[in-house]
This record gives sequence, C-alpha cells and structure tokens, in this order.
Amino acid sequence: MPFHEARPRGTIDESFRDLIEQQGLKGIALVVEFTGAERLTVERWFSSESAQMPVGERRVRLMCFLELAGYEVSEFQTLHKEARFLAWMIAFHIKPSLEMVVDMGYHGGDRTRELWRIILAGGGYSPKVGEVIVGFKNRYNRQVGRHQQEWRQRLGSVEKLSARQPTTEPGVASPMRQEHLATTFQRMLIATTSLGSMLLEDGVEAKVLGATRNGIDIRELISTLKQFLPQDNVVS
Repeated sequence: MPFHEARPRGTIDESFRDLIEQQGLKGIALVVEFTGAERLTVERWFSSESAQMPVGERRVRLMCFLELAGYEVSEFQTLHKEARFLAWMIAFHIKPSLEMVVDMGYHGGDRTRELWRIILAGGGYSPKVGEVIVGFKNRYNRQVGRHQQEWRQRLGSVEKLSARQPTTEPGVASPMRQEHLATTFQRMLIATTSLGSMLLEDGVEAKVLGATRNGIDIRELISTLKQFLPQDNVVS
C-alpha cells in the first residue's frame, strides 16, 4: 500500500506496529531518521508488546511521522488544530521545546511536561497560551508546510515502501524478525552447542546468518542448520 493512500486508524502504538509489519527494515530506518532514536531502540519498540514505547518529544515525532506515512493516528486526530501545529513544530525541529514553553509562559523545573500534556493528552490551555500558538503558526506555517511536502514526496518516491509486504505466509518471518532470528541463532549455537568453534570458521557463520537475512523460509533455515549438526544430533 503506497504511503499516500489512507491507512487504518489506530493509536500511535498500533499504527507503528502496522508500519513495521508492512515495511520491515526500510520502515525502521525511516523511523530512526525521523525520531532520532537509536536503531536498536526502535527495533525493541516493535519486538515486544511489553516494550517501553517512547514518551515526550520522541513520541510526538513518531506520531507525526505516522501521519505523514498515511495513518490516521487517534491521538493526533483528536487534537485541536493549534495543538497539531505545536506537534509539527516539534517534529521538524522548528524551535526547541524548552524555548516553546518559555514563550508560552510556562515555568518550573519540568515545564516541558505542559507541552506534552497539550500535544499527547489533548490538554487545555489558557487564551493567552492560545495567542502564543497562533503567533507560532503565523511565523512558522510556511516552514512547516515545506517540511511536510518534502517528507510526503520522499515517502511517496521510495519504491520498496509503495508495495505492501506480505506478512502472513506460513513459515516466513518479516524482514525485521529475520534480522532478529539471525542474531538469536548465532548466539544460541555458540553458547549451547558443539558448533561454537565451527561457527567461527570462514563461511559457516555467513551461510547461517544469510539464510535468515535473505528471507528464507524458516523450514529451509532449519535444513541449513542441520547441515552443520553431527548426524546423531539431527532431529527430523
């Protein structure tokens, strides 16, 4: 499904999981670039439903990226237009969050919390704060619009992202899970089997890891691993 087409409506977490399930490693790379999170951190968000999802500024950026990618993110759709503009300012690094809250008249040690309350929780604000936000929009609207257009064009031009990737074929892992399987199998074999020393030999490790990274059927992966097991240890 191309990024410019409408996608299902869901929460930030639901939309993110759907994005990675459909787009795999390419989707992860773009989320890393847009949010500024580490690659392993983004993979961790996806790999476990119990993983700690981003909060604060990074969560705002993830929400906005999903909107650019065509998702109708529930948290974003329920925001007032002024709060949406604050989110876009954060997403595109238009103005540091601390400077924004100072301009809005918030004070105290954790003053940025008020910004996340408005953007992520749909919290209210005073008429005076509303006037400041209108001032932001008058000053930065064109800049935000330019960034939105650039990213939408970029997402629409990525050929691999324009095709919805199948994820339900029996026995075949998604690209991100293939990468995870590669590392898991390597560590498992080195730690728990007599193949530890063999995996250090030229060619063997590459063949095992290549099996998962190239999208091979899991049953073929098992067959590949059996080639290196002593025959009396092979379980059919």
